[in-house]
Amino acid sequence: MTNGWLILGIVTVICIGDVLIGLRFYRMPAPQPEPGVRAMSARTAGFIFMLAGLVVWLIMAAMLTGQFGPIRNIQLIQLH
Repeated sequence: MTNGWLILGIVTVICIGDVLIGLRFYRMPAPQPEPGVRAMSARTAGFIFMLAGLVVWLIMAAMLTGQFGPIRNIQLIQLH
């Protein structure tokens, strides 16, 4: 069985990286848009990255603590 703490640790590192990349994009200066092209700004993309990192971590933490029921071949985290 795979330990839930191991999976949560890996997901935590990935989500921290995702939030840091989002913060980098969020702080980027806005380039001059080309005429006739509607593109997502780096600020909006950064906010989406930061939000996605947080949401993914919360969902994984809920799954690994057993909030959605047991998961096959994964030892759930027991919070006493």
